[in-house]
Amino acid sequence: DSLDSGFDEHYELIIHDPAHQHSCNEIILRSSRMYGALRGLETLSQMVTYNYYTDEYQTHVGIIKDFPRFQHRGMLLDTSRHWHPVGTIKLFLLSLSFAKYNVFHWHIVDEESFPYQSNVWPNLWNGSWSDYERYSEQDILDIIAFATDLGIRVIPEFDTPGHAGSWCVGYPQLCIKVQCRTAHIPPHLLDPSKAFTWKLIDGLWEEAAQRFTDSFFHLGSDEVPHDCYNSDREVREWTAQQGIVGTKGVYAYFVGQTASIAQKYGKTPIVWNEVYDTLGTKLDKNIVIELWQGKERNIRQRIIDEGYRIIISYGWYLDHLKNKWQDMYLEEPMADLHGDNTHRVLGGE
Repeated sequence: DSLDSGFDEHYELIIHDPAHQHSCNEIILRSSRMYGALRGLETLSQMVTYNYYTDEYQTHVGIIKDFPRFQHRGMLLDTSRHWHPVGTIKLFLLSLSFAKYNVFHWHIVDEESFPYQSNVWPNLWNGSWSDYERYSEQDILDIIAFATDLGIRVIPEFDTPGHAGSWCVGYPQLCIKVQCRTAHIPPHLLDPSKAFTWKLIDGLWEEAAQRFTDSFFHLGSDEVPHDCYNSDREVREWTAQQGIVGTKGVYAYFVGQTASIAQKYGKTPIVWNEVYDTLGTKLDKNIVIELWQGKERNIRQRIIDEGYRIIISYGWYLDHLKNKWQDMYLEEPMADLHGDNTHRVLGGE
């Protein structure tokens, strides 16, 4: 069965009562697809209990007809800031399957480190924390295969043009020559004026598209101090030559180019909400917007009415230790939404 956005996960589980005179004393699981059957088996496994008094396994009887409310039920794991061994990632994926999550958003690289092996651009993982804190091509394919067996899609994130410090360890020419730190935003930016930048991104995207078979491809594009581009002489000259207006225009150009390259290789781009906040409806409607900042609650209706698909994340940041689990549990992606476009809320992470 294909594993991609909106894949079929519904199932019906029938557990007969063996004490009933007309019972056939059996458990029936029905599903039209493999992954629906997998979800049904997970449900059944959680219904079985051990009776210590009678020394036997028991389960509830009844009929369950189950299907997902949202097609995108994901968890993000950042392996750039905090590297995790392959075995730990597999345990993480296994725990996701228990709760019927179906997306692993692999935030695989960022400002801090680049642990991903690219055969096309082998110096990129020079930006890893160490030679031991890396993911080889075999590691990556192994993780994807393990997730697939559990009915979990794997969506990689390669954040550009900001958060790029680790990219430029192996290829220093990728980054602009100036750095502009703003509050907690990383200072390194990829250089859009260099042909080498686009050659590398094209090759990296093509290679990743072959490894990660999911149709979604996350481009990040958050926390970009684009005003910094105005401090780089070569970027200023290139901007004038290209007829691009302002540093916001440079940001728009970068996002547009990276999205086009992803689409060229058959991928649907995802970006963080800052891209929409900056570009508005100039953003391609085929790009999915992930909302991670709480202020986005107030404009969800407008975004979906403008034709964009969205993924909700702002209510579930586990590193926000002041947030209560009760509030996370009660977070409702569809709260106060109405009309014919609510189907554009794909789900959450």
